[in-house]
Amino acid sequence: MTRLVSVILVLICQNGLSIQTCRECVCCRDGTNNCDSNRNCVYGCIDGYYGSKCTAECLENCKTCVNSFGCTECKPGYFTYECNLSCGNGCLNNTCSVLSGECPCKSTNFVHGKCDACSGLMYGDECNYSCPSNCGNCISDTECEWCKNTIYHGSYCQYRCSVGCIGGRCDKRNGHCTAGCNPGFIGDKCDTCSPGLYAPYCDLNCKENCKACFGATNCTACKSGFYGETCTNTCPFGCKGNCSFADGRCLECKLGLFGEFCNITCKDGTYGEDCSELCRNKDVNCQVCTLNELGGYGGCTQCHRGYHPVIFNNYNHSICKSCPKNCNGNICDNAGLCEDGCVRGKWGDTCTDNCKPNCVECNQRDGKCFQCTNDTFSDDCLQKCSANCNMTDNDRVCARDTGTCLHGCNTVEKYGEYCDNQCSNACINKSCIWKTGQCLEGCEMDFYGLFCNNSCSNSCLSHTSKRTCDGIKGHCSFGCKAGFHGKRCDNICSSLCVNTTCNQTTAECLYGCIDGFKGPKCAEADLKGYYTRSTLIGSTIGTFLAGGIIVGIAALITFIVWRRRNIQTKQLEVHGYENTIGPCGNLSYDDTHENDSPVTYEDLKSRDERLYSQITTSQQETPPATDYVNYSS
Repeated sequence: MTRLVSVILVLICQNGLSIQTCRECVCCRDGTNNCDSNRNCVYGCIDGYYGSKCTAECLENCKTCVNSFGCTECKPGYFTYECNLSCGNGCLNNTCSVLSGECPCKSTNFVHGKCDACSGLMYGDECNYSCPSNCGNCISDTECEWCKNTIYHGSYCQYRCSVGCIGGRCDKRNGHCTAGCNPGFIGDKCDTCSPGLYAPYCDLNCKENCKACFGATNCTACKSGFYGETCTNTCPFGCKGNCSFADGRCLECKLGLFGEFCNITCKDGTYGEDCSELCRNKDVNCQVCTLNELGGYGGCTQCHRGYHPVIFNNYNHSICKSCPKNCNGNICDNAGLCEDGCVRGKWGDTCTDNCKPNCVECNQRDGKCFQCTNDTFSDDCLQKCSANCNMTDNDRVCARDTGTCLHGCNTVEKYGEYCDNQCSNACINKSCIWKTGQCLEGCEMDFYGLFCNNSCSNSCLSHTSKRTCDGIKGHCSFGCKAGFHGKRCDNICSSLCVNTTCNQTTAECLYGCIDGFKGPKCAEADLKGYYTRSTLIGSTIGTFLAGGIIVGIAALITFIVWRRRNIQTKQLEVHGYENTIGPCGNLSYDDTHENDSPVTYEDLKSRDERLYSQITTSQQETPPATDYVNYSS
């Protein structure tokens, strides 16, 4: 037992599971028997322990040692004198030099030497993943340590430095040019052209009045006093300084002027130096007018409903013109475009285009129909509704988008979404519900079901001028023909029933079972009634015949016995013997008389008794007539 405990302790120590020093002799190499009389280990210690008695434990990662502050060999994966540094992840078999940490690498993806870093453009614990293409070195696929040639920026060097950076170089973190901008560029990233320049290298001049541009005809900002994409439009004279680049609205008005374009000096409907002039006197449909450069009538800027301002060739100012006649509600904007849609049958910005034929109303933008004439459908209203669809006053015949009938079919003999299906001929008057096809007035004679598509069973009893079965479930109205049962009389009575006849509801045999079976439905074998009626009749006749034969034989035997007795009696009388009748009715002879002749009577008697016994046995083997009666019925 002590030896077993010692072995267990050695194993615990060898596997690094012990939290205490080993006892004397327990941790000796090659077992406890290698300990001398002084309890010193003869062949040294097991891994992890030192001392003459192997009771002291080495440093944590030491495999072997001779003292408490240094190792002679490290456990796999560690190096240095104290075994306190890990070998590189790429070391083959996780083993490295105890002094330098160098090792052969498990693959060429690691840096030769300590195999603790990835070589080339690889990353990962096993250095088996490639860095993003623009990385000089990386930690992962989304984080580069630095970018190639410093001409990229972003977390994984996904962006190229601006062409405006001197030398094309920028800071990896934010893309700011590290050496400044090339001529013609401005901004931290040198990605914007200097005012008045454009093109990829900011070396072309914008148009005359452009302050900044994307191209020869695409200004992004204008010099003071101009607006528009090409900066060729002059801001209104009432603007103080600049106006909106998009539409010329004044950012600030000169003294005494107001309005979006700084062209109004009077309240709506008036103009002039003292605002005494009425706009309507110049244009009856003008609601708001403006001044010209000389302070006179400058034209209408806002018209009454149904009109919009427009400049004609023979006018130097705007006048009010009627909105396009097909604008819905006669409403249009200042540009003369219909704002509230078109009247029916028209489409387009000015509602001058006609909707397609059969199209009552169409989309103002693209002309697609969303209301067709009553008998057409589809986006272009060119498809006809089914001729079988029911028509109603002022209502559509079919759905505009699908063409399905909206108000049923125009005849009760049709059904379906498009009224293109024929009702069943078995429906009364061939009429059915238009949505489902179910018969509307029930079924014709000898048919049943919601769709009258089932025939009554041929096994149903019929009745003159009346339905053979009900029109819903097909149940026979007057019962079943002989030999059938069930609500629809579609089940055949058991062939074990007499005359194959049974109860229509329960299927029980009405006249009993054929020979050899019993039970309400004659489904059970009748072992007692093995003999059939024909067998019973035959057996009865046989019994009577056998009985007659036996009686005849008995009479014949009786006659023979009687005759022989008479002959024997006479013979005895002749010879002087006395005879008596015994208790069994047999002849009894006096022993005093000596009979030297054969006793033929006894021989005859014995033979007759054997014959009688055989006949009786034959009668007992034939069953009595009562055994043929089938009580199971």
